[in-house]
Amino acid sequence: MTKPLAIRADELIPHPQCSSRSSSTLLTGLPHTRPHPMDYNKREVAERYKSAEPITVPYAAHLVAQSGLDRADGTTDLVVLDNGCGAGVATHTLFARIPPPARSRLRVVCGDISQPMIEAVEARIEVEGWTDVSACVSPSPLLRFRAGSRRCYARGQKLNLPDETFTHVLTNFAAFHLPAPRAALSEALHVLRPGGVHAFTVWKTIGWYTLAARAVARIPDAPARFVANSMKIAEDGLQWAEPAFFEARVREAGYKGVEVVLRGNVWRVGGVEECMGVCGKLAVGAFEDWTEEQREYVSERYGKALRAVLVEEFGDGEVVTTWEAYCVTARKE
Repeated sequence: MTKPLAIRADELIPHPQCSSRSSSTLLTGLPHTRPHPMDYNKREVAERYKSAEPITVPYAAHLVAQSGLDRADGTTDLVVLDNGCGAGVATHTLFARIPPPARSRLRVVCGDISQPMIEAVEARIEVEGWTDVSACVSPSPLLRFRAGSRRCYARGQKLNLPDETFTHVLTNFAAFHLPAPRAALSEALHVLRPGGVHAFTVWKTIGWYTLAARAVARIPDAPARFVANSMKIAEDGLQWAEPAFFEARVREAGYKGVEVVLRGNVWRVGGVEECMGVCGKLAVGAFEDWTEEQREYVSERYGKALRAVLVEEFGDGEVVTTWEAYCVTARKE
């Protein structure tokens, strides 16, 4: 049995044949003067992602099915990139659903901009006993993965993926939450093998939004504008949440056979406190219309306001929220 390898940023070694495409990226889009609003290098963010997996796992399962990975028969090699992997939910779902004959021919690389996220994946690799899985992080993450050795390489701080490496790229709720989604779509196409599939998800209905908006509205002097969607940072902003718009951009990037399926999920938790454990902190960094002082002011008061809204809405019963997302698959010819 092959021992899984998890690679940290400070362990990456130079590779003499790094791609010349140094300006584009899968995980963050083009280098941008404005940082991503969510501070993914805070350990608490990684912990919150892990606790939110009951919300995101169903969509990862849809991606595995829609891309055909749950029907793999073991006759071909599968090399999968879990792109913007977070705590590894897509990889976890893939290993749970891929048929046993295909596992021996499956290799996975998990990539993310966040060191705490990658540390969570490293731990998960060991706990769950995944083999042929590696995890990589970089301040400017253009991951380069050489499938034959299961190693990631870097030149300076820019990591590159070689062209036509992966049979599948899975991007669960990260594809358009980037400064430059067009560049990310293009880069994913480059790293796919001919016939490879990029499968990704895009939120339509974020189940906690109305509750969060009500909570913010209860806070005296809170900003009136509240748009809880980090796609605001992307070029063309919230248009990336519209299927007609993003499907056209996917086709423009050069993909064929684009399929968009709307999927729903009802998330139930036992009560208010359990819900607060997942949604009790507002990611106010996503709201660029707010000043830093406004973000801090609302953040300090948000938990109390949200608890009041949840008690008002659900009492001491279950907290039930409804979520919807587009599951998209697109093929490289």
